[in-house]
Amino acid sequence: MDRSITTPPFLSFDSAAVFTLQTVAKSSARIYAQTFRLWIEWNTRTGGDPLDLRPAQVIAFIEGQDTTKSTRQRQLAALRKWAQMRYVLDPTDNAKRQLEALMLIKIHADPERGQERTRKALTPAEADRVLRVWGANTNTAKRNRALVGLLALSGMRRAELAALRWQDVDFENGIVLIRHGKGDQERTAPIAGEFALDALQAWYAGQGGQRVYIFCPVNKGDRLGADKPISGTDVYRIIQATAAISGVDFKPHDLRRTFITEALATGTPIQTVQAAAGHARGETTLRYAQAVNAREARKALKLRYGD
Repeated sequence: MDRSITTPPFLSFDSAAVFTLQTVAKSSARIYAQTFRLWIEWNTRTGGDPLDLRPAQVIAFIEGQDTTKSTRQRQLAALRKWAQMRYVLDPTDNAKRQLEALMLIKIHADPERGQERTRKALTPAEADRVLRVWGANTNTAKRNRALVGLLALSGMRRAELAALRWQDVDFENGIVLIRHGKGDQERTAPIAGEFALDALQAWYAGQGGQRVYIFCPVNKGDRLGADKPISGTDVYRIIQATAAISGVDFKPHDLRRTFITEALATGTPIQTVQAAAGHARGETTLRYAQAVNAREARKALKLRYGD
């Protein structure tokens, strides 16, 4: 009788993921499972192969999300663990090289994201100037106008925005469905006013009304690219261009901060703002409210020194 130990056959990304989740603590399993799902979805959108864990692919996936450094580190750890399991199940030279390459990747601090973000809210005048940058009648301008408008007037995160599909927008009621928000939570977010909805309608018409994804690439010559979503990095670059043209120094998350801050400053109940922003904890929204209260308190402060 052959008593040798055989390795279970390596079949797919999912099969290795199942084994991987069985080897980690419950506290890690949730973020690992979420990372695996996001990785598969990202590859589906970009036309990639989930089995292709070359460093360039992994870095593009991780850096394209609007997350903190610690979250990006956990995602890298999840993909490394998957690569380890793949090598166990499929001990080939290719699997070994892939694992060794992943171990060389470093996650660096990014001051534009997560807990490293600056805390800036635009004034109403600055926000209006930013919203009116992309007024031309080109595909690039129509897309960018809709993108900036939706970021500023719905408060969504840039990764949430990049993945949106036309079926997620309810034009009649002025709301948008965010299928996979932070923590993999689904929510329905209101779109304030008519500016973003009008811009989205114009962009929908410009696309011809036959596409799945809202924010697709625009190629050289102002030609529409493939029907796939742009990345979070693409969103960041569009905001960089918008800031340069408008003369207003801001980052993508500053539009989210502006939305939340202004909603609170104009009397919107905290619970409503919390739901719209997708904050899991009310304490997060309260920090914005404290900033608003401090701004109002400054107007009332009258001291007898410092003039």
